[in-house]
Amino acid sequence: MSDINNEKRNVLVVDGNPDNLITLLTQNGYEVCQANTKKKAIDTLSDDIIHDFNNILTIINTCSQLVMADISQDHDTYIHIKKIVKASERASKLVNQLLGTIKQNKEIIHLESKPHQKITGDISCPMNTNIEQHPSRKQTPVIPENEHILLIDDEKDVLYTVKLLLEHIGYKVTAFDKPVEAFNLLKNNPESFDIAIIDFCMPEMNGKQLAKQIKKIRNDLPLLISSGNKPNFSENEINELGISGFLEKPFLKKDLSETIRQTLSASIKKNNLDVANG
Repeated sequence: MSDINNEKRNVLVVDGNPDNLITLLTQNGYEVCQANTKKKAIDTLSDDIIHDFNNILTIINTCSQLVMADISQDHDTYIHIKKIVKASERASKLVNQLLGTIKQNKEIIHLESKPHQKITGDISCPMNTNIEQHPSRKQTPVIPENEHILLIDDEKDVLYTVKLLLEHIGYKVTAFDKPVEAFNLLKNNPESFDIAIIDFCMPEMNGKQLAKQIKKIRNDLPLLISSGNKPNFSENEINELGISGFLEKPFLKKDLSETIRQTLSASIKKNNLDVANG
C-alpha cells in the first residue's frame, strides 16, 4: 500500500497495480473536479447572499435615517427607529462574518478515496463567536459645496433611497439604474459631475468595467465603489482604475458624508498640485 498525502487535502489509497492507479486517478479526477465546482458554487452563492442581504439592509437603514432626520431626538419614535438602524448594522456584520468564515475555511476539506469506492470526506468550518466591535467615531460636520454626484445602482429601491439620503445631506444627485445610460450621459457631459458612486455588482456592466470606461473620458473624476460585499481589488487595480474608495452597504449617513467629503477634498488637493506642477 502507498499513500499520496497532500497536506491532508486529498488522500488517495492505492495498491501496487499501475492499472488500478490509472483507474483510481481517473475516477478521483472526476470527483475532485466536482468538489472544486461545488466550492466555487459556494463562493458565488456566498457573495450573492451577502450582496442581496446588504442591499435589503441598505433600504431599511437609509429610510430609517431619513425618518430620524425629521424627528426630534428626544421623541420616542426617534429612539425606536435608531434601534432599527443599530439592528441592521449588527445584522450586516453578522452575515458578513458568517459567510466570510465559510469562505475562509473552505480549504479545510478532507477527501479520501480507495479503489472501487467513492470519495468520502468532511468539511470543517470553525465559527468565531467573537464579533468585532468598532468604537464609534467622533462625528465631524460635513458641509456640501453644491457638488453634483453621479449615482449608479441597478437595484432601483436602493438607488431611490440612497439618492434621497444624499439629497438630504445637501448634494445634487443624478441617478441611474442602467450603467450604460449613465456612461452615455457622462460621455456627453464629462464636466457635469464632481464624483461618481458606482455599485460593483451590476449584470449589464459591473463596477470595474464601468470604472474603466469612465476613466477613458474623465480621468480625474473621483470614483467610489459601493457594494454589499466589498470586492477584492489588488493595489494595482485600484491605481489603474482610479478608485478613490469603497462604500460598504449598509452605510450610516455620517460615514457616507465623511467619505464623500474626504474623497472630494483629496481630489481637489491633487488637482491643485497638478496645476501647480504644471
